[in-house]
Amino acid sequence: MNMKKTFLIFVLTIICSFNLIAQNDDTKRADKHFSRFEYVDAAENYLDLALNGKGNTYVYSRLADCYYNVFNTREAEKWYAKALADSNDPEIIFKYSQMLKANGSFEESNKWMTKFADMRPTDIRSITFKENPDYLPKILEKGKKFNVQNLELNSENS
Repeated sequence: MNMKKTFLIFVLTIICSFNLIAQNDDTKRADKHFSRFEYVDAAENYLDLALNGKGNTYVYSRLADCYYNVFNTREAEKWYAKALADSNDPEIIFKYSQMLKANGSFEESNKWMTKFADMRPTDIRSITFKENPDYLPKILEKGKKFNVQNLELNSENS
């Protein structure tokens, strides 16, 4: 019986390692773009994987990170949500919360930020959030602080 368990563990280890190698091969090109800060190209590669049934938490979170880094907050929010379907990674939760806030979903953002703060109570981001969770709506309520105008000396390209 002991030999059967050992053999079963060995076989499962081999199968899992093949799965990891396949995922690395699938994401290799996208990961290369990502590591070079070529987020638009990386996003295209990760999106292809996601749309062709090769998506997982890693692909979704990397795709969201690409959109996060090029300030496409709507797409970043969408893909962080997808990544969180199978993950409880605090960093993904934090970034998702930020994208919700950037897109005007303040209450939902605060729910996710509270979850992040519960997971990482000593993180400075958690401490700051707990001190003043509704800072952004308060700032927005105060209105504009400055007015931008064209001057006559500006050209059309200014």
